[in-house]
Amino acid sequence: MESPLTIAVDTEGTLTLTFMGDLSGESVEALKKTVASGSELVQTEYNTQGRQLKALIDLTRFTGKYDSKAVEVIAEFARSNKIYIEKTGGFGGSDKARMAGEMVAALAERDNIRFFKTKEEAVAWLKRIV
Repeated sequence: MESPLTIAVDTEGTLTLTFMGDLSGESVEALKKTVASGSELVQTEYNTQGRQLKALIDLTRFTGKYDSKAVEVIAEFARSNKIYIEKTGGFGGSDKARMAGEMVAALAERDNIRFFKTKEEAVAWLKRIV
């Protein structure tokens, strides 16, 4: 099964996580592989850039349906990469999808993740100096 998540770094050095479809129980193994390579990418970029990264979460193609095991995988990814991420702005998706994102942020004990309706709002928040 294909992973419902892709993780990449754009030309400006922003980490982008894109969720697609459902986070089903059947996708957990593929999700674990994506998260493992994503963790390596985060650490490499952190070392290359010499600073904490900013991240975007794209929920525009995420249905908002999830399995608790898949949520655990995502929460552990967010928790384990906490020291490498300055802040994260999520965008798109339904209210249910954004609520699932907020649940993951709480499980990961991350207070630097915010969700917005549009990408423009998320990017503007990332650019604000804290």
